[in-house]
Amino acid sequence: MSSATRTADPEPQLRETTTDQPDPTPKVRTSGKRPAPSPHPFWGLVFPFLVVAASALVFAVWSDGTRLVLDSNGGERIETITDPTAPGYQAFVNPTPTMLVAHLSDGGDLVGITVLAQTVLDEGGTAVLISAESLLEPNDDPADAVFVREVYETSGIDGLSRVVGDLFGFGFRETLEINTSELGGWLRLVEPLPVVLDDDLVSVDAQGFVETEYRAGVHQLSGAQAAEVYGWLNDGEFDSNRTQRQVELWEVWLSRVGGADDLVGATLPFEDGLSTYLRSLGTGTRRLEVLPLVAVSFGGDDPPFYAQTDEQKAQLEILAREMVPLPVGSHLGARPSVSLLDGTGTGVGDQMLPLLVDAGAEVTVLGNARVFGVEETTVAYHLADHQQDAFELADAIGASAKFVEDLNRLADLTVTVGLDWVGS
Repeated sequence: MSSATRTADPEPQLRETTTDQPDPTPKVRTSGKRPAPSPHPFWGLVFPFLVVAASALVFAVWSDGTRLVLDSNGGERIETITDPTAPGYQAFVNPTPTMLVAHLSDGGDLVGITVLAQTVLDEGGTAVLISAESLLEPNDDPADAVFVREVYETSGIDGLSRVVGDLFGFGFRETLEINTSELGGWLRLVEPLPVVLDDDLVSVDAQGFVETEYRAGVHQLSGAQAAEVYGWLNDGEFDSNRTQRQVELWEVWLSRVGGADDLVGATLPFEDGLSTYLRSLGTGTRRLEVLPLVAVSFGGDDPPFYAQTDEQKAQLEILAREMVPLPVGSHLGARPSVSLLDGTGTGVGDQMLPLLVDAGAEVTVLGNARVFGVEETTVAYHLADHQQDAFELADAIGASAKFVEDLNRLADLTVTVGLDWVGS
């Protein structure tokens, strides 16, 4: 951010003028002066009455207009219901906070990904690290293989967010691109960082000479050094080794944040962005994971790569459900939005929520139906475009789907839990 300085204007200089000016004193004429005419009776008698009448008309129009607005919801007066146990109560749902962090070298190459999620209940969260060299889909032909880093190179952070979101089954409320220098700035807030290296980190110059930059063992690293280690990859080294170092650096970083005397100073005084995740994971219960992967060989002498098979996808599905109980879609239309209403008056509707999430819904509203005692559990769609979503969701939860026109809908679908579901 650049700043500009403003120089004060010099003190104005007073100058004496010698030019003859005309006398500013007005000339008053005393001859030929006539009195003003008397006002017309209209202005004294009729006009005040018209002003009062117009004011009354404006008030009447405003009053009628206000009443029409308040009564415009299908002929019923809009009412604010604040009792969560009362019929008609509805409240918007805050999705689980999530962030995708793309770690870059200062040259702009992707060196790793971190998926962050906050857990509101215990003030903690989860971090899952992904190697930049992960395969998105196993393929028999290495020429057709697509790596995570290639997605970033071709589609940037938006494409990466969508692909990783599809992988996890949820979207990200925030994304962040952070290079080595910027990461060093964050880590400097909690330096020194005690780091244990299992291997030497070496560099090779153009002539082939090898120099050890960081020897295996215990180090007290500055923020800049820790950021350099975070992206380091030895020549010929598996990227999984770098990912493991990144996990350990995250653990050290969060531990230093959690133990800081000045929590705000250790994370910067921001109420959004990375700062909130650092505070949550640093001081609360945290979980650090690596994306479940398995070695995939293309045969021959080529080294194996790492990807997800069905078993690893199932593991990730369980992990994603635990870390993000209230997800958003990875892109527009990925998950239909749902209003979940309890039509029984027993509070059983909340028990339906995880079933809807597992079935691919994004629950955006929780509340009660307009009346209790609803017999049948239904999934209502309000536009023909969401018919298929309604039938699929109804099949998943054992309900019936139907079309209900609702111009004031708050979501794509409305799920009303009936008494039949209580007895199921």
